[in-house]
Amino acid sequence: MDQPTELQTRPDTPVGGAAAPQDLAALRSRLAALSPQQRRLVERMLARKGTDLGITRRAGDAPEAPCSFEQERLWFMYELLTRREIFHVPVALRVGGDLDADALERALQRLTDRHESLRTVFRQRDGKPFQLVLDRLTTPLRRVDCRAEADPAGAARRLASNLVVEDFDLAEGPLVRCTLYRTGEREHLLALVQHHIVSDNWSLGILLDDLGRLYARECGVPVELAPLEVHYPDFAEWQRATVDGVSMRRTLEHWRERLDGAPDALDLPTDRPRPAIRGSQGQFHHVRFGADLVAGLRELAGKHDTTLLGAFLAGYVALLSRLVRTDSLVVGVPVAGRPQAETQRMIGYFLNWLPIHVRVGDRPDLHTLVRRTGAALADALAHQHIPFDMLVRELAPSRRPGVTPIFQTSFSLRDGAPTPPRMPGLEVDFAELDGGATHYDLMAELWCEGDEVVGYLPFDDELLDAATVARWAGWLETLLRAGLATPDVPVADLPMTGDDERAVVPARGLSAAALTGAGTLHAAFAARAAEHPDAVAVSGEGGQPPLTYAALAERSGRIAAALRERGEGPGSIVGLVLERGVDLPAAVLGVLRAGAAYLPIDPDNPADRTADQFAECGVRTVLAGPETAHAPALGADGGPHVVVLDWQDPAWSGAAPEPVTAEVSPDAPAYVIYTSGSTGRPKGVLVAHRHVLRLLDACDEHMRFGPDDVWTLFHSYAFDFSVWEIWGALLHGGRLIVVPQWATRAPDVFADLVRREGVTVLSQTPSAFGQVSAALLERGGPTALRYVVFGGEALDLGALRPWVAAHGDRQPELINMYGITETTVHVTVRPVREADLAETASLIGPPLPDLSLYLLDGALHPVGTGVPGEIFVGGDGVTHGYVANPALTADRMLPDPFGDRPGARMYRSGDLAVRRADGELVYLGRGDDQVKVRGHRIELGEVQAALGALDDVARAAVVLERDRVGAATLAGYVVPAADARPTGGALRRALLRTLPEWMVPASVTVLDELPLTRNGKLDRKALAARAADPAADRGAPAGPRGEAPRGDTAVALAAIWTDLLGVPAVGGDDNFFELGGHSLMVMHLVARIRTALGVDVPMETLFRNPQLQPLADAVDEVATPVPDDARPAGDIDAARAEVRRRAAGIPRPGPREAADRGTVLLTGATGFVGRFVLADLLAGGARVVCLVRGGAGRRDRLIAGMTGLGLWREELADRLDLVDGDIAAPRLGLSTEDFDRLAETAGRIVHVAAWVNHVYPYEQLADANTHSMAGLLELAAAGRRAALTVVSTSSVHDPDGGTVAPGPLRALPSAANGYVRSKAVAELYLEHAEELDVPAVVVRIPSVFGDQRRFQINAADAVWSWSRAMIDTGRYPESFGLEGNELFQALPADAAARVVTLADEGHTRPGTRYLDAVPAATGSTRDLVDAIRAAGHELRPCPDREWYSRVGDLDPGRVWVAGIAGQVAAQLAAHDAAPAPRTLRRFAVPDDAGELSELLRTRALHTPAHLAGYIRTLDAS
Repeated sequence: MDQPTELQTRPDTPVGGAAAPQDLAALRSRLAALSPQQRRLVERMLARKGTDLGITRRAGDAPEAPCSFEQERLWFMYELLTRREIFHVPVALRVGGDLDADALERALQRLTDRHESLRTVFRQRDGKPFQLVLDRLTTPLRRVDCRAEADPAGAARRLASNLVVEDFDLAEGPLVRCTLYRTGEREHLLALVQHHIVSDNWSLGILLDDLGRLYARECGVPVELAPLEVHYPDFAEWQRATVDGVSMRRTLEHWRERLDGAPDALDLPTDRPRPAIRGSQGQFHHVRFGADLVAGLRELAGKHDTTLLGAFLAGYVALLSRLVRTDSLVVGVPVAGRPQAETQRMIGYFLNWLPIHVRVGDRPDLHTLVRRTGAALADALAHQHIPFDMLVRELAPSRRPGVTPIFQTSFSLRDGAPTPPRMPGLEVDFAELDGGATHYDLMAELWCEGDEVVGYLPFDDELLDAATVARWAGWLETLLRAGLATPDVPVADLPMTGDDERAVVPARGLSAAALTGAGTLHAAFAARAAEHPDAVAVSGEGGQPPLTYAALAERSGRIAAALRERGEGPGSIVGLVLERGVDLPAAVLGVLRAGAAYLPIDPDNPADRTADQFAECGVRTVLAGPETAHAPALGADGGPHVVVLDWQDPAWSGAAPEPVTAEVSPDAPAYVIYTSGSTGRPKGVLVAHRHVLRLLDACDEHMRFGPDDVWTLFHSYAFDFSVWEIWGALLHGGRLIVVPQWATRAPDVFADLVRREGVTVLSQTPSAFGQVSAALLERGGPTALRYVVFGGEALDLGALRPWVAAHGDRQPELINMYGITETTVHVTVRPVREADLAETASLIGPPLPDLSLYLLDGALHPVGTGVPGEIFVGGDGVTHGYVANPALTADRMLPDPFGDRPGARMYRSGDLAVRRADGELVYLGRGDDQVKVRGHRIELGEVQAALGALDDVARAAVVLERDRVGAATLAGYVVPAADARPTGGALRRALLRTLPEWMVPASVTVLDELPLTRNGKLDRKALAARAADPAADRGAPAGPRGEAPRGDTAVALAAIWTDLLGVPAVGGDDNFFELGGHSLMVMHLVARIRTALGVDVPMETLFRNPQLQPLADAVDEVATPVPDDARPAGDIDAARAEVRRRAAGIPRPGPREAADRGTVLLTGATGFVGRFVLADLLAGGARVVCLVRGGAGRRDRLIAGMTGLGLWREELADRLDLVDGDIAAPRLGLSTEDFDRLAETAGRIVHVAAWVNHVYPYEQLADANTHSMAGLLELAAAGRRAALTVVSTSSVHDPDGGTVAPGPLRALPSAANGYVRSKAVAELYLEHAEELDVPAVVVRIPSVFGDQRRFQINAADAVWSWSRAMIDTGRYPESFGLEGNELFQALPADAAARVVTLADEGHTRPGTRYLDAVPAATGSTRDLVDAIRAAGHELRPCPDREWYSRVGDLDPGRVWVAGIAGQVAAQLAAHDAAPAPRTLRRFAVPDDAGELSELLRTRALHTPAHLAGYIRTLDAS
């Protein structure tokens, strides 16, 4: 329930330009004689001059009045939301004594008669609400006797609580409900529920006071009750009349400055994800703050010239700042909004909201925060005279589904509790009801009660648990008390949580240390080799003979001896540049046996990057194979000595040297692995032998590995997951399969390897397993897998459903392990169980037994339960630090204040996690600029530095985006250096010389300037908006490389590549991966090839042939046709009479000339199709006048909408005008002046506007969609001649079968779809065009989808609503799988717009021309299902009737077709015949249509490839 704050706004006193009392009476008398329109104009002029007449009675006591701004906002929200009870204002009274129920009912009726707002209802006209005051409205008192119940008081409370959620009928009323529950002979519970649109908390006090007085009067007690001269509808009319644009603009600018830099949303640590549409009324948590605390806060407030509200609000801000990681936050504070004296006794909705923006990034103490918050509060109150709804509309904050704009939490503190009514002979007190009502995620509603402060915290229980809010309430009190005790301590450092709530998980220690006892990795290996000398240790692909443990020991000994001969040993680091094969583990082991540490380098690593790493590590010797001795990584001059491991060379294959095994400490370095660095340089992590040995020991209690296990070395040996794979296999006596690089990118090949080789332990990033598991499931059958270990990136548990459904959760065991290179591969372990698959969170489990894990805030204090914190890891896995970088080591590896070991350190990860109330650790992602792409940890700063270092680049930025298949990818943005003209493709190729492929942005966009915020920071929101615009240079090369694609297959592949990669053109020599493709995109490429060419292509073929033409040739060679069954797949006369009657009043013109066709009046410019039509008209040179409600005041919003679609260019501004109007109003809602001007100047009228709603009946849509034609014809017939183009829909024709010839309608479509019928009847008006001297064109367009640059969707289109229904249900109706079941004919929006603007070309004679602009190509239901699957959704068939019933249960606010699905299900039940494929009608197009015919032929949308991009947009919406 909204509450006014402690700082109430008082009635204004006459100041400045206020009129003297003797003048007010005269002015009001003269105003009363004016018409309402004249009166509003005069009042607005007086308000602009500063003269306040006060609120006066509306002219003639008119029953109709406009809604106030606040009411209009509530009305729209009430129409929009499903859980409407949050707008209900309940109060319950416990009444003791001899209550006269009849007198009470009479008093209620007198109350309704006294206050107009209580007999007001709300109707709508043209989609806009207005209030209607009824002369008489009965307010009954329902009476319920609960005395027979076992618990009468409890039953009454339960029934009264249910009363709160009952819906109100705003159009009919009453908007106050009263029920009297009798609970005893002299006990009652009285429940009153009002709708917020007619009341607020202040009004509740008036209502209760008046009710008590009126009850007393009905009981014969004389009571004074002053009459009311004005009422709320008078206030609403006064508010509308006196809104001054100049002062409002100043106030808006003030608020814009105050809210600059505020976060888009307060991301409270919720217990559950936010639903797109709210479905709960919320709950309350009661709070009480003691007198000593309140007294201390009053004193603190007085020191800083603020109030108790300011002090409590500062404490609330302090709490929120500890719950979220942000430098500032916004809290909504309600104010009574009653500055005029006349409003003090009115019942009505006056309440207004003030967004209080408070910055906390400078770590303020409580003194500072109280002073700062109090000043912000005072400033807000001084600028409160602007409705919050207007503030939201004008500031246009970014919106997220289910999130309230500007602020998501509120705080209020009142001087005292509400007062119950005084009723003679009765004891009346407030009673509590169950449940609650909250508009926001979290609210604080407090009031003073004696020396204490009490109240409640309403909260959204869909997001938060009651225990969570109770915990926060306790933390708030703890914070406030600590702040008073130590007011100079930053609030970020104040104690807040109890010891049992702190997110600290200490190490437990190892229960066994079998491997650690060996001391070194090579010693542990020697023990295994001695136990199983003849067992196979390593095998590879490509004909390489496997190595037994004895052979591996012998080969590694040779390598160690050669290294010792070169002087390598303890303290040195040896580089490895090797292909994946059996020599790789031999080389690793050989380096360790020599006593050195190894530095793994991928052969394709850029030479300069490799040279820097070799220099930093002091590498003197590099081991390479014959095939890598001249690899790019070794391309730098003057590098270390390269030793080539060539076992065909006699130098290597001769007599074995003396065995070499150096004795080194367990703390000696074993390897260095480089990770991305934020400064632009990668950082080398130095890891010791004991770190790896204790990792394997620590995992022993969760996974029992042995000599029968078969492991894969799937990952690059330069990625630390390989450490786990190599030593997990070799130190348990198992077999290690070294997987070739190309096979790791071909899931089908790798899946065959897993099954063929009997792999038992599989380590995978979740992204990779998603592809491999799909391939394994497709082939079916069991595997030998015992464990699948996930790491490298967050695990989406729900993605494992198909696997668990087929294999269960124990065979194999699925293990999620969060890990960090700096803490030796793995940190936590969490077995995945089937019950976990419903989780949306990424559960990472507790730390390994010898590690500790802490979640800390920015001040390194442990966070509380449920609060996100940064992950710090302590214990035995913390590595030595960074090579040659002691400063960075000190910064990231801090003293461990929670450990019990002297000198212990903890590693600062930069990752965020939360510990839930159930003890689960949940990984949340990064807290800095580090990202994960395909399992690789990347510092954006390093990539940005490399991009900025290129000669052609002046400034650069790198961000994480999602590509067209939804995978995480890097995107670069650059400003070119002076005189440079780089292309994105050229810059990408330059980066490939300095960065590994996985660090190079998939696209580089060249900009004139990087967008900045007002504070001069990079505007990442603006870059995100550009990300959806393929019209920008997205990294395409300067032109296609090589010859044009040769042959049909190459041409088809080029089309797929351009669409999938978002590049304008592809040449025969272009490389899929250089253009931004990656392994996660390959599966989508395979599906697209299958759909377009009917060919199954092994993924191996794609990786071996990444260039377009070689791939096309390979596809032709291996083509295997896909089986056909697997390929994707009367009353018109009455309507005329009504139209004729309405058109008869249009004046017939005399002889006249045509107006200038270069001036166009356009309706519907703010709509989806309308924006594209506007763009096409402006591009053609026309001057366009857009008819929109609000006129020129909507210009910025219109341009913003155009910009969002990529349609706006600044040079168009001079030819764009807006005029205020309303198509559903007489004469289009135009003023006489505007109507006459347009009648003379507009040579063309293009009517695109429509209220598209497929659920509402015809009658509700007719004013806007049908009878607006009368106003359009009247305008076209007035003044000089104007041509009229009317956009209709092809659905006005019977949808099934046949060919439709152009011409007028012969019959009306079914009334079942009110929208289609409204458009059909609209066409009948144009049968009068000839007699009105109007050249008219009806252009019937098909379904309109977004353009094929951005794949925008129009949510009103049925295709996308049905698509959403399929996605939400995970099913599709069986009839959608039928071959040839045609669903739609469609054009992209830019093509549809072009059709509209071309439609009246050459048509200058009066009369109507009909054009059916519908392509012959159709999209089928099967095409749509395949497109949804291509976008990554799993769908399975479902009987039609069952599916439509399921859809009918969905929320029509999200899926509007849910509103009609029930009817379809009923029809199917009535006609139990199997559905037959539907064939859509075709349309004849005139032979001379020219460009029109070409558009319809070439731009039709119908294939799954066409549709998949739109489905992804739907997913993101």
